[in-house]
Amino acid sequence: MIKKFKYIIPNLFTISSLFTGLTALHYTSEGDFIKAAWFVTISILLDGLDGKSARLLSATSKFGAEADSFADFVAFGVVPGFLAWKVSLHNFGIMGMTVFGLYVLSGGFRLIRYNLSAKSTKEKHDFQGLPIPAGAAVIASYLLFTNKVFGAFSGNRTFLFITILASLLMVSQVPYVAVNKGAPNKVIRNIMIGLILAFLALSVWYFSFVYMFAIWIYIFIGFVRLIIQFIQTHKEKQSKGINKNV
Repeated sequence: MIKKFKYIIPNLFTISSLFTGLTALHYTSEGDFIKAAWFVTISILLDGLDGKSARLLSATSKFGAEADSFADFVAFGVVPGFLAWKVSLHNFGIMGMTVFGLYVLSGGFRLIRYNLSAKSTKEKHDFQGLPIPAGAAVIASYLLFTNKVFGAFSGNRTFLFITILASLLMVSQVPYVAVNKGAPNKVIRNIMIGLILAFLALSVWYFSFVYMFAIWIYIFIGFVRLIIQFIQTHKEKQSKGINKNV
């Protein structure tokens, strides 16, 4: 009975994440975009807890993985996409509708690719492409930040650009550290832990600011790691070429 009960806890977090995502959808339809952004953010936190609890309890399962993907697609794909549409994208007509569709489809593709890669390897330290919760955080954090600074949403064109960027990053090959699964080495892991602790401390007073800057720092780190990987690959090719000549 106890063995079965431990599987319930991660699924409760998954259901809670989905429920808060649907709550965000409700507030979006009502035009209360700030509350919607807050509920998307809460959904992101709950999503992190479901995977963490499953690993701590050794309660991972195929059902849990599929349920998590479904919840993620709704809460971080459909809901933020619709939120972006209602807030700003509708102002751009067909282009806005295209970006809305691009974001949702990119999120779905990102989840499919992740599920396929997870089946092919048990140990994976990097995400290929921006994780879909981070894509949702890009949208939610920008809304909360501009509301805090300007007292209302501001920057339609900027919002259009970051929504497109988030969509493209989700389907890209840019490597992002999977914090929950451990970093490639102790240095990166300690840096990530330090950033998380600093985020928690500062967010008590400056949540909207820290929230937005944290997600963009995460995105920036991905680009830095992509450049490092490119340089390392180039050096390895040069080294192999030299060895062949010798």
